[in-house]
Amino acid sequence: MVHDLSITESTLVEAWVAAPLFGANVILFFLVVSVLVQRDPRNSLTARYLLVVTTTQLVLCTGHIATLLAKIVHAFVQLADIPGATETYLADFTMPLHAAEQALYTMNDIIAGGVLTWRCYVVFDHKWRPCAPLILASLGTAVTGIGSIATLCTLPPGFGTFFSAPLQPWLTAFWLFSALTQLGATSLLSYKIYSATAWRTRAEWALIRVFVEAGIVYSLGTLTVLVLYLFRTAAGTIVAGMLGQLSATAPYLIIVRAEAQRAHNIATYVTPRRDLSIDVPRSPTRRLDFGQRHESLALGKLQQAASSGPELPPGW
Repeated sequence: MVHDLSITESTLVEAWVAAPLFGANVILFFLVVSVLVQRDPRNSLTARYLLVVTTTQLVLCTGHIATLLAKIVHAFVQLADIPGATETYLADFTMPLHAAEQALYTMNDIIAGGVLTWRCYVVFDHKWRPCAPLILASLGTAVTGIGSIATLCTLPPGFGTFFSAPLQPWLTAFWLFSALTQLGATSLLSYKIYSATAWRTRAEWALIRVFVEAGIVYSLGTLTVLVLYLFRTAAGTIVAGMLGQLSATAPYLIIVRAEAQRAHNIATYVTPRRDLSIDVPRSPTRRLDFGQRHESLALGKLQQAASSGPELPPGW
């Protein structure tokens, strides 16, 4: 039988894995801001929205890691001289710092799900029908997430453990809806790109990695915390702490890699369309096949000119 971690061990490991992820988010945030500013947000409504969303997510990530560190300082420094006080404090999720940490993670998760749903809406040519299940799942995530926080805040002190009976249905539903949103969005985007792409260039493979990799990492994390929670293991708090940061890492990676691909196309003399950037494409097909169609169009015009135009002088 696998030995479960104690609440003190899981809290320390949670901080150990969440802190580097926060540092990565700060670096990615500045990269995202730099690429969005280069797209001239004054003339791009999408860039302005993305700047607001990415800034909001960084604020939530900062609050999440700050409350986690404040909780550790209080438990291991201020309560160190009181026997058993550290374990009792860390196990009581009704404490203000615990509730704040969970609330910040929940809000970041809701935003991340909304970003994935919005991307599917754009890629499917602004059609709501293919994205209807994702919209319902996102709404379910928001309702159950807010419900879990409201339930946590109404529990009396000392009765709000991670596995408290009033919290279990809310947290289970929250992580279930969140996983459905993330897996559904990743599957839709992967299908759209796979079915509409002729796999001939490395750039096309890089593009599908933009849509798939970051989403799958976050989805697997959500599924993991759901499974660990259902098995009532304290190790689930470690993954939950990671998700508080990964909920921002996934959108950041998508934006940065999309702009990196755009820069690569420019450097290799591939004329990009406006929708190749994170100013959000209407369809991945249009982005991927634009270069080929552009060349075919130019060749057709040259052939038409050669057949109907004046004869060219020798050696032209």
